[in-house]
Amino acid sequence: VREKNAKEIIQQLTDSEVKLVLDPTLLLKKKDWIGLMNCDFCEKDYIFCYFLGMSKEKINAASKFAKKNKLKIISIPFANSEISEKEFSTYKEPVGPLEFLELIYNAKIILTDSFHACVFSIMFDRPFRVFSRSNLNTNMDGRLETLLRYINKPEYMIKPDNLDDVEIELNNSYDYSNIDKERKNSIKWLKDAIENENKST
Repeated sequence: VREKNAKEIIQQLTDSEVKLVLDPTLLLKKKDWIGLMNCDFCEKDYIFCYFLGMSKEKINAASKFAKKNKLKIISIPFANSEISEKEFSTYKEPVGPLEFLELIYNAKIILTDSFHACVFSIMFDRPFRVFSRSNLNTNMDGRLETLLRYINKPEYMIKPDNLDDVEIELNNSYDYSNIDKERKNSIKWLKDAIENENKST
């Protein structure tokens, strides 16, 4: 599993050992992902917003933050989310996986509630902040909290109201030591699992 909470829950339910591993996107390194991009992206000086749980609160906070920092917003809608053109600049070009990577790679800062937007923000050393996706019925934050602990940045999960206090880092970098360690462990676990499966067949 990819998050500490899931590990604990499944262990209690099954009385079995459960392995905490990295998300598959983190099994590759920065150079591997950069090698896939076209590097002909021309947008600049923007905040990239990608929200899976769209809310007026997130839109207002992002819009206020963009105005304060004199940056435009580029957003891509998730599924059938309706985004007001007056508030968000929805990206007009078709967005596939590579365009998604480029939008993150070239952004001044990323505002999101998406796990994978956080993964690639970290991978590309981009500043980012992540909003909670928990509500009364569900909590989607476990995987995000585990990821932020890997880079020792639990404070990057914020409420929209706290965005006013964020300063955009000009020279941003993360401590990858925990991710590097977990990558080796995760790849070893995966190889062992495949070998054991082959032996059993």
